[in-house]
Amino acid sequence: MLLDADDFSDDWYGHVTNQAGHAFVVGFGMVILALTVLHPVAAPIVVAAAYFVVWEGLIQPQNKGWADSIEDTAFVMTGASPVAGALWYATDFWPAWWTVAICYAGAMVVLLIGALRRWQP
Repeated sequence: MLLDADDFSDDWYGHVTNQAGHAFVVGFGMVILALTVLHPVAAPIVVAAAYFVVWEGLIQPQNKGWADSIEDTAFVMTGASPVAGALWYATDFWPAWWTVAICYAGAMVVLLIGALRRWQP
């Protein structure tokens, strides 16, 4: 089941929890590893690119299409961004929380649209 691509086209709750898993399990976990060798600015981008190429491109079959893969990758980057942003703010004088806030606001809009598209009262 883990290797099966699923866009949860008729399950709003599955969609929301799936994307939360991409953000807060995969994104957080990968960026912690990436930050051991990368600058906080580059880490979320490298994490998203690595996830997309390795998992979505090579491992997981594309039977649900690339739109689902791109959305999953965006949520991985959304999970990676706050950790990197917090460390960037701690090391450089730059309001990195703006980057995190914009990333989260965008993710919440996409998540809401995805849930509403799947809502079946």
